[in-house]
Amino acid sequence: MVPSRAWLFPIGRYIVMLDVGNLTWEFAQMPLYSPWSTGSWRKIVVAAGHCAASDVLIGGAALFGVLLLFGTTAWPNLGCQIACNCDPLFASKCDPLTK
Repeated sequence: MVPSRAWLFPIGRYIVMLDVGNLTWEFAQMPLYSPWSTGSWRKIVVAAGHCAASDVLIGGAALFGVLLLFGTTAWPNLGCQIACNCDPLFASKCDPLTK
């Protein structure tokens, strides 16, 4: 299986959305932790960025693993088909026309 250039856009979009979502989440929960009340803004931004970056690495590794195990050269055009192949419970919710 050789990935095509068509893989680059969905993977890039996934990584960007993952980063935006994780940064939002990290800043939303930051008031619950001590850097919010005791640290400088620089320390808060570094802490949130550090946590979001590690989440992006985990999410990227998860995507890589799923594509390695279940991906095909037609992946970006399959929609939820990879999820249907991975998870039998999710497969029952997939549109039968995509199978």
